[in-house]
Amino acid sequence: MTRAALVTGASGFIGRHVCAVLKARGYRVMALGRVGGGAVEADARIDLGDVGSLDEISAALEAAAPSMIFHLAGVSSAPTPDDLYRINTIFGVTLATAAAQRASKPRLLATGTAAEYGPAAAGRMPISEATPCAPTMPYGISKLAQTTHLLSQFADFCTVARLFNPVGPGIGKHLALGSFAAQINALGPEGGVLKTGNLSSMRDFYNARAAADCLVDLAETPAAAGQLFNVASGKPTILRDIVSAMMMAAGKPVELSENAAGGSATGNLDCVVGDPSRLIGLGLVPPGLDIPRLAAELVGTGRSCSAAVCDAVKSAGRAAPGA
Repeated sequence: MTRAALVTGASGFIGRHVCAVLKARGYRVMALGRVGGGAVEADARIDLGDVGSLDEISAALEAAAPSMIFHLAGVSSAPTPDDLYRINTIFGVTLATAAAQRASKPRLLATGTAAEYGPAAAGRMPISEATPCAPTMPYGISKLAQTTHLLSQFADFCTVARLFNPVGPGIGKHLALGSFAAQINALGPEGGVLKTGNLSSMRDFYNARAAADCLVDLAETPAAAGQLFNVASGKPTILRDIVSAMMMAAGKPVELSENAAGGSATGNLDCVVGDPSRLIGLGLVPPGLDIPRLAAELVGTGRSCSAAVCDAVKSAGRAAPGA
């Protein structure tokens, strides 16, 4: 019998990758979201008029009868606090409430964010799940509220995965690498200038498809229920290394104009790295990063710099961080 998986946020960056992994593993994938949401790579779609309605969500679960739910929906900003909390907190809590009422509870995997730790965690590298959370931005605060509800009230069937920095094709233009890729791809064959902020910051970047594999692995592991997991590589990557590889993979001359005094392109923290030890302890493989492949995918060339060239890029970037 074909297993069914219900996915919220299926049209999003991570959602599209999770849907692809689920379909590759033989699941029937159904997307659950607001009316008028984006296109999804799913076998079926269920539209909600109100993401906070218990009756609507209960009816959707009855129709879909999923063995697993992947709650990936979320927004980094919203017009009002009510909108933000309705999507980032209430939606997940209502979804879990509806799932808990079913005779056969589906497993629920919900995604959180490293933003839940807040800027104070930057001095505690690598960041583990035991690191105290002190978010200062509305996005992190609202997602932490969801995490707290799910693990406090629905620990018997819920797992929360805190994502650090997944990257890959389809990444949003509001994010640094998405913006840089859009700039490069907009240049003609004669090339041009890529404008960035300070590229010296280090982040826990990893491939989005690898992250999606990890999320499905967590949902398929019964021992993960009731726990919080960092989905992190545990390795810092200098943003400049990725940008340099993108410029090499572009197939046209690209000149870098870095505003080193203009603030980091990924925030004001110098280094943010997660500790994947709890993930490894469960027997799962943390997501990794292939910089040459990522660079080629982001600039849409299908080609990449060689490993030797990328090694040279890294060495040069670390020897002259202000270049």
